[in-house]
Amino acid sequence: DESKRSFKEIISTYEAMSAKNAAPVILNMKDDDAVKILSSIKPATLASILEKMPPADAAKYTGMITAEEGGDR
Repeated sequence: DESKRSFKEIISTYEAMSAKNAAPVILNMKDDDAVKILSSIKPATLASILEKMPPADAAKYTGMITAEEGGDR
């Protein structure tokens, strides 16, 4: 429960951050952590963050998010 609550707080934090500030932080994370966060935030926030990333990184994370969500079904 505690880890779920703190993860929700992390998601809320990233949703509250500007995309300009969130994108570089996410780019410096391990891919697994970045994908976990990116796949949990609101679509509008995700779009803003991906826009602030270099195209190659945005494409990489989009592919990883898509693969992760496809694996859940």
